[in-house]
Amino acid sequence: MNLTKIYKKTLSLFSAEAIIGVSNFIVALLLARNLGVENFGFWGLILLLIGYGEAFGRAKVDIASVYILSENKYSPIQIISSVNFITVISTSLVLAVFIIFSNFIFSNLFSEFKMSAISLLPLICSIFFVQNLFFNYLYINLALGKSTKYGIFNMMRSLFFLICVLFLMTFNKLNIFNLLISLAASFFILFLVLFFDFHRKHGFFSPLENNLNISLLKRGISYYFLGLSSQLNFSMILVVASQFLSAASIGIFYAAKSLSDLIYSRLASAFSGVMYPIVSNMSGGYEKKKQLVFNVTIRVFLSFILVYIALFNFWEEIVVSLYGSQFIDVTTIINFLGIGSIIYFSSQLLLEYLKGIGKEIYASVPHFISIIMHLILLYFFSGDINILSITYIYSASFIISSLVLLTIFFRVKDDRN
Repeated sequence: MNLTKIYKKTLSLFSAEAIIGVSNFIVALLLARNLGVENFGFWGLILLLIGYGEAFGRAKVDIASVYILSENKYSPIQIISSVNFITVISTSLVLAVFIIFSNFIFSNLFSEFKMSAISLLPLICSIFFVQNLFFNYLYINLALGKSTKYGIFNMMRSLFFLICVLFLMTFNKLNIFNLLISLAASFFILFLVLFFDFHRKHGFFSPLENNLNISLLKRGISYYFLGLSSQLNFSMILVVASQFLSAASIGIFYAAKSLSDLIYSRLASAFSGVMYPIVSNMSGGYEKKKQLVFNVTIRVFLSFILVYIALFNFWEEIVVSLYGSQFIDVTTIINFLGIGSIIYFSSQLLLEYLKGIGKEIYASVPHFISIIMHLILLYFFSGDINILSITYIYSASFIISSLVLLTIFFRVKDDRN
């Protein structure tokens, strides 16, 4: 498939990703202005917990289903039945561990905040569970080549949550508890729509196939470590911030990180959603696949640089006009965060080559190296941990991770060709 066709296919998904980005941005803006700096930081740590729940509890067999379905050995209903079965077991196990250690986790992660988080445990657990089922049905649509539907339902979930936030603001009910109810509802309602849409076409039941379960787990374990290492790499810095920064500084750092990530992640996500199934099904040898992915990555990287240059001198005006003067300190760190985000999010497209040729186990290596770099740099800055040093650690670790990924990308071949 040539670049023109990929860009056209990506455009439809990017339109959905752009709407998601705008929706997420509006939500962040509304929450920052209405919750205040400290409560906004509290919300960021709640989302961090939910992210870890997804990373540890989601076995990633949903992502593996894209590869398995491309082999044409099993039907969609056979695959989704196995994926759901494995997901329920893996999520339940992680939830049990999380509940047992919840007091320890909450007391350490939220030590700088006055609000108690332990009362939110049931809602957080429900989100853990339903979001994993939601992702199962998103990825089976992606496996069936329905990348547009994949993007649309991601977009609809994001818009649903935005509508809930606006509703809560209108009736003066905007608080952390109601936000979690809204987040759970956004996953659950869209999951139900995807569930009935899929099973209406493919049937509601299929006996479990042991060989399929094993194939999904074998393929999924690589994606699992990739997702886990990626989540640790991406959000470990927030855990560090929760231990060393004040509640207000956590809110400032989370606002800057969210804004920087948001700007550069949407376009990269659109290309990732398209590239994975294309590379999985593409013929013509690994060199052709590698060249295609690399060409797309370079173009995305250059577009990110243009965005960075355009915004460089205007962050103070942007932050004050959007978030308010209480978030003015965001401007001191966001350009440093942007350097790491540009390199990290553009390089993540290289992962689609590794995933598409069945070599996803290598993709977790850069993340683990970045995690080690986090720890080394933390030790180096141990005498002076502040919001600026945490920013340096975050960007430096991302740059090193991306360079390692680039090296792996050029060295790994597709054994099937």
